[in-house]
Amino acid sequence: MSDLWQVVFVTLFGVIVAEGFAILALGRAVGMMQLRLGPEPLALETSDGLAVGSEVPPIGGIEFRSREFTTISATVGRWLLIFVDAGCQSCRDLTRDAGRVSQGRWDARVVLIARSTHEQNEALQELAPKTLLISDPAGAIHDAFSITRTPSAMLVENGRVHAKGVANTRDQLELMLELHRTRKLPPGEEAWLKVPASEAHQAPTRQGVE
Repeated sequence: MSDLWQVVFVTLFGVIVAEGFAILALGRAVGMMQLRLGPEPLALETSDGLAVGSEVPPIGGIEFRSREFTTISATVGRWLLIFVDAGCQSCRDLTRDAGRVSQGRWDARVVLIARSTHEQNEALQELAPKTLLISDPAGAIHDAFSITRTPSAMLVENGRVHAKGVANTRDQLELMLELHRTRKLPPGEEAWLKVPASEAHQAPTRQGVE
């Protein structure tokens, strides 16, 4: 009888060990699938920034290339706003990625909003030479959009926040755009207005950069 119990015990032990290996193999397979599919959508979500569905204020600041006060009204079309800081390495990496995204197939205008001085932003513009860069050294634009951490991204469509979150890579930017794709931007559509530098002082403080 004891021999029978030993056989049963060994058999059960073998089954348990086999099931353990099967579970480990399944977990590894699921992990590999997640890596291939890219980051999870929830990885971007954060309480930072204006609430989804909120209307966005005008963006007023000094455009890097022209050195003129520029007001962007994101009430028409899709806009990907990326909030960065020249002193942040992950921000610099994301700026380079943003330059590639802005030249890619995504139907959104990309705007970099840098919480750093015009001189500091020179390095950022070199990383994304064809991307619109707004200097926000006083943080007025960041405050207006309730952004407290960088790098962050916000997708705006027709004047309302559609998605937002902390972003560190090009994959996360593209994931945000892909998950919230709704319509293509009409060719040549322009929704931002340049204001002469001489009139910059007339802009409200929270919408401009002094």
